[in-house]
Amino acid sequence: MIEVKKILIVVADASRALFYIAHGPHSVTQLDEITEPENHSDHEKLVFSKKVVSAIDKILESQHLDELCICAPPRFMGLMNKDHLKKHIKITEITKEFTHVHSTDILQLIQDAGLNFMPS
Repeated sequence: MIEVKKILIVVADASRALFYIAHGPHSVTQLDEITEPENHSDHEKLVFSKKVVSAIDKILESQHLDELCICAPPRFMGLMNKDHLKKHIKITEITKEFTHVHSTDILQLIQDAGLNFMPS
C-alpha cells in the first residue's frame, strides 16, 4: 500500500475560511468554516486572520497531519502570521483566491499549483 500525506487545506480570504482534510489526492472532507462577512477595514481583516491562524492551531493539535496548505489571495496571506503556529509543520502557500471553488475541485487546483501528496 502506498503511503500518502494527510494534509490540512485552508482556503481563505478576508471574510471566509474553509478548512479541509485531504486524505491523499482523491479524498477531501470539509472540517469547518468561519465567516466574518462585515470585514471592511484593515483592522477587521487582521483580526479575522488571527482567528484563522488560531483555528489552524486547534486543528493541528487535534489531528495527526503531515502538511498544511494555505490558499489565500496575496494580501490576506500577508496578514496571516504563520510564525505564531504552535506546531512545526511543513507549510505550502498558494496565493490564489479559491473560496468560491467547490470542494470537489479544490484537490485538483492545489495539485495543479504544485502540492504533492506523496511523501518526500
